[in-house]
Amino acid sequence: MAHFAKLTVEGNKVLQVVTIRNEDILNGDGVKDEAVGQQHLEKHHDWPANLWILTSKDGSTRGNYAGIGYSWDATNQIFYKDKPYSDWTLNTTNGQWESPLSYPDDGQSYYWDEATGSWKLNP
Repeated sequence: MAHFAKLTVEGNKVLQVVTIRNEDILNGDGVKDEAVGQQHLEKHHDWPANLWILTSKDGSTRGNYAGIGYSWDATNQIFYKDKPYSDWTLNTTNGQWESPLSYPDDGQSYYWDEATGSWKLNP
């Protein structure tokens, strides 16, 4: 099965994720082709082909599996969630938000404290 994210007209927010058969994205040579899937979806869902973006459940395609409300970064070809905290930055390779401080690796459980901009030990 192939999964496609339906984007807003502005092209940056995911409205829906649909699943189609693999055979609906095969080109004339029998190779999976995103453009073929986009044309199929435009025909059957009356939504512009360029606003359907291939995504994968395991995140191997485009950083993250697209979810409703996720953002699409066409330049970096990734889907990502909303920014969790004001001082975190987006890793444009994997689509994950990163804190300005590394997560402690002492085996304990921490949470991010936005007020202090640091990791705090869970009570």
